[in-house]
Amino acid sequence: MPGDSDNKNSLIKEFETTQDIMKHYDLINIRFGVLVQASTYILIYFGFSTLSTNRYVFLYFFPFIVALVILLEIIVAKWFRRHRSFAQIKIKRLLEIEKELGWHQFSMVDEAIKSGKEKTTAIRKLLFIYFCIFPFALTVAYFIILICPHKAVSP
Repeated sequence: MPGDSDNKNSLIKEFETTQDIMKHYDLINIRFGVLVQASTYILIYFGFSTLSTNRYVFLYFFPFIVALVILLEIIVAKWFRRHRSFAQIKIKRLLEIEKELGWHQFSMVDEAIKSGKEKTTAIRKLLFIYFCIFPFALTVAYFIILICPHKAVSP
């Protein structure tokens, strides 16, 4: 039956292409995330080094840096959420193809996660914690600097 063979080859090709698309979205996420996070670290360094040479400049402008960091974190979170939704669609299709082919590459992982046998933390929870740490830590640092008395240091 050449039709069954052609259908199987077509499904295998679609399976491979779908995996390639998922890798593409993963790489885009990684590159974008690294770029924005590196920019955030540079911004934080700028805030603590350049602005800290003058306490009053620091106290007035550092809140803007905190707000910019929050904005960057929101942008990255939205970006990840967008690409995660694309990945979910592709994973659903991979599971459908696997079922038709009798394969179990993705379905084994999916079943393990759904059954709770694999103790994992959802990436969205980890990202939420990660994205909240920076603004919170910067805000706490700002208020500590604001509250602590400034002593002039003589050379």
